[in-house]
Amino acid sequence: METATLITQAKKIINRYQTDSGTKLYSKAREFLRVHAGEKSTFFEIIDMLKNQDMCESDKIKIIYDQVEAFIEYMESGLFQTITLQQKAKTEITLDFFDKAKVMLKDRKTHPAGVVVVIGIVLEESLKTWIEELGIKRDSKKDDLPGYAGILEKAKLILRQDVTDILHWNRLFTHALKGEWEEVNDRKRITIMYEGVLLFLRKYIIQ
Repeated sequence: METATLITQAKKIINRYQTDSGTKLYSKAREFLRVHAGEKSTFFEIIDMLKNQDMCESDKIKIIYDQVEAFIEYMESGLFQTITLQQKAKTEITLDFFDKAKVMLKDRKTHPAGVVVVIGIVLEESLKTWIEELGIKRDSKKDDLPGYAGILEKAKLILRQDVTDILHWNRLFTHALKGEWEEVNDRKRITIMYEGVLLFLRKYIIQ
């Protein structure tokens, strides 16, 4: 979403602070900042803490107003745009790999194992980068898909079903890396992996 559009939406939220109830304003602002500023952002964390604070509604409304306004100023300063452009570049690179993998899948002369390796590497690097960007410590002995999935589940960033999917993809990835071709010879099965990983990345990492 364009920064200008986000600014307009944010302004609509705080422009209604005099008519919306504190609960309604809190819900709108919290969800907006969770999605667009991120759960690790100071803007979101300050508003999120309000749910456990015993204070009068007018004080809560003032804090909500201040944080959304601060996020608007942050976007208007151009800092948010820089992050957006970096994210866009990362997304384009990731999707480029998937485009190449799709071509490989359609090419009957190419063994599906090659597609699994490409997808596996992209997924592994994406999870590793995500963890690093969040500043979460990781065990160097577990620098693999199961290890990254465990870290993200523990941080409550992905669901248990996501972990199950990642462990399944990792088994295919491992077979391909070991040259166990018979385990990754089913093109339809690999297509399902391709679609599943792409859906996962779109859900959590790439925009």
